[in-house]
Amino acid sequence: LLNTSDGVSALRTLGDVGLAKGDDHAIAMAHFLEARDLARRSTSCIDPEVVAGLLTSIGSSLHSSGNAEQALEALAEARRLLHESGSLETAAGAALVQRMGLVRHDS
Repeated sequence: LLNTSDGVSALRTLGDVGLAKGDDHAIAMAHFLEARDLARRSTSCIDPEVVAGLLTSIGSSLHSSGNAEQALEALAEARRLLHESGSLETAAGAALVQRMGLVRHDS
């Protein structure tokens, strides 16, 4: 089950909930990175929008912890995935581009 979009989404949610509760960024990043690794290794088709959402969470976490350069890399990868899947011009795509602008402004 983990090697599916649902599995990747579940691990992303663990990271997001941890950040919202004020957990250590390292714990949230461990969940995010595990989900990213699963998505990369998976032989099943994982929805690019799910992976883009995960990368957006990674970028947000990195930005919150003061790592703007790596945050922008993760956000750029998410943008690329949304663009390739034809989903960039959606509310999620707009939010992602806005997040990228915020990180650039802060760096």
